[in-house]
Amino acid sequence: NRLGYAKDAFESFKNAWCINQDNALAYEGLAASYACFKEYDKALKWCDKYAAKFGEDGIAKLRAKIIAKMAGRN
Repeated sequence: NRLGYAKDAFESFKNAWCINQDNALAYEGLAASYACFKEYDKALKWCDKYAAKFGEDGIAKLRAKIIAKMAGRN
């Protein structure tokens, strides 16, 4: 995402999730990708899905960053 390949990264994370829904990085990557696209509601939904499956600890920092972006803070 940071290197300008957000759409490619999104597609890769989506494919990874379709192949293996037990892949925590796929959930995190989808949340981060949606945040890059400024689709914060979708990003937070993926954070929720991650938290429900793997626990909040692994997604808390990303969730906080997304919420900060929504509030106009970077």
